Amino acid sequence: MENHMWDTLTLVLSSDPERIGCVRIHYDRDELVSGCNIMRERSFARERFPLPEIVVVSSTPLEIELRAYYEGEEDLGMDIKLHLDDDPEMWIRIGDQQEERQASLGLRLEEFGDSVEDGEDTEDGGYDDDGRYDAWA
Repeated sequence: MENHMWDTLTLVLSSDPERIGCVRIHYDRDELVSGCNIMRERSFARERFPLPEIVVVSSTPLEIELRAYYEGEEDLGMDIKLHLDDDPEMWIRIGDQQEERQASLGLRLEEFGDSVEDGEDTEDGGYDDDGRYDAWA
């Protein structure tokens, strides 16, 4: 049996019902600790676009558990569990379709060595100043 683990969580977030406009963010496993609100780790124009909160519940080398909700609606949140071998990828909808606050959220665990397709050709490979990978799709 091969010993493997995930090292990157790719998050794709879109408030566009057609998912044409979206943001793609990559998180290293080492930065995803319990209680970490990963949407607060990056800067977005939160006053222009209502974004969900995504909090890490737990993380192991083979899986991650998250809780996603809109601020003030913690009791309506969704529990998300990704496992590298069983369910490494999923798309979910967060929020009420009758309200402005809704989003499509795509999550995928990337195993170490997997290629990351960002769709952009940049000299620095898409890495930002602190070494984390931030790419806009």
